[in-house]
Amino acid sequence: MAGGESQDGLVSRIVALYERSPVARMVVAAYPPLAIAEAGILASYKWWRARRLYVFTDEIISLNLNATEEQVKSREFSEAFGAAAERVLQTKREEKIRLLARLFASYVETNDCSPEAFDAFEEELDILDEVGYREFQLPVVLWGHELRFPVDPRENELQRTEHYWRDFQSEATKKLGISIDELNAMLQRLTRTGLYQIITGNYWDYAGNRGYLTPLFERLLRNLRMKGS
Repeated sequence: MAGGESQDGLVSRIVALYERSPVARMVVAAYPPLAIAEAGILASYKWWRARRLYVFTDEIISLNLNATEEQVKSREFSEAFGAAAERVLQTKREEKIRLLARLFASYVETNDCSPEAFDAFEEELDILDEVGYREFQLPVVLWGHELRFPVDPRENELQRTEHYWRDFQSEATKKLGISIDELNAMLQRLTRTGLYQIITGNYWDYAGNRGYLTPLFERLLRNLRMKGS
C-alpha cells in the first residue's frame, strides 16, 4: 500500500469518509457497477483500488460539491462519474486524481446536460488521461510567464515570447529536471493535446521551437479551478 498505510488504517479512513459524507454515499449509488450493499463497501478496502477512489471522493468533498439528489440520480451524472472513475482507476498519481475530481466537480456544477457539454467534459478528461502529471506541469509553468506578459496588439506571438522565454526555459528545466532538448521535445508532444501551439512562420533568427498556450488550456484551467484562471 502506498505510503506504508496498513489495510486496517485505510479501511478506517474510508469508513469515516463514507459515514460523514452524503456526497460519498451518493457517488457510490450513482455508479451502477459500484452500487453494492453498504455493508460490503464498509467491509472491503478493495473497492477503493489502492486508495484511488478514496482520494477522488475526498477531493470532491473538499470542494463542497452540492449536487442535488435529483442530479445524482440522473443518467448524465452517472455517465459523467463513470467516465471520470474509469480514468481514476487507471491513475497512480494522487495529484492527478485530484485534478480529475476537480474536473468532474466543475462539470456537475454547470448543471448543463447537453451532449455538447458532456463532449467537452470528456475531451478534457481525455487530455488529463493522456498527459502525465509531470508533463502537465510544463504548460502550467509557461502559463505563469504568459500571465506576466499579456497579449499586446502591437506584437506578434514570437515578439511576445522574447519577454519571458529564457526565464521560462530556466524554470521549466530546473523544476522538471530536464535538458533544453528534452524541454523542446516535451513541448512538441504537447501540441497533440491542443493545449499548446507552436509558432510558425519565416522569422529572422527563429529556430522554430517556441509557442503559446491555447484557449483550450485556459478553459481546462478554469475547470480545474487553478489559481489565476
